[in-house]
Amino acid sequence: MGAMVCHITNRSSKRFGGAVTYLLAIVAAMLRYRDRPVTFRIDGEPPETVALNNAWIANGRYSGGGICSAPRAQLDDGLLDLVRVGHAPLLERVRGLFKLRSGAFVDLPQVDYRTLRRAEVFAETTVPVEVDGEPVGILPATFDLLPSRLPVIA
Repeated sequence: MGAMVCHITNRSSKRFGGAVTYLLAIVAAMLRYRDRPVTFRIDGEPPETVALNNAWIANGRYSGGGICSAPRAQLDDGLLDLVRVGHAPLLERVRGLFKLRSGAFVDLPQVDYRTLRRAEVFAETTVPVEVDGEPVGILPATFDLLPSRLPVIA
């Protein structure tokens, strides 16, 4: 669903600011997006297919509009954080909206949170992928963390 949210956000005027724009885009996408079966192979383990509503693979804690999408993420731990939101009734998803900015949504029963080094993700249907708010294509995709690849001058 995240790619649809980004698409809606990128086409909007943003005159109400980032947080409100993202919230409105999330609500619009929530009403249109249908969960899809997506298969994850995490760190070489056997593949696992889930009815996926949304997912973040993150190195940092925050994503668009100040959403704390991966509240346990640490930039320097050498791991990516995978946050998968599985199928849930619409009312449960709406309740989860109020927990997005704080990151408390990750404690909901439909959310799976784990750390990993590599994720291979694929689907039999078309599932769009976005990176940092920009569309980059569709699944399949592989996500790796390349430690110490970004030099930082202090």
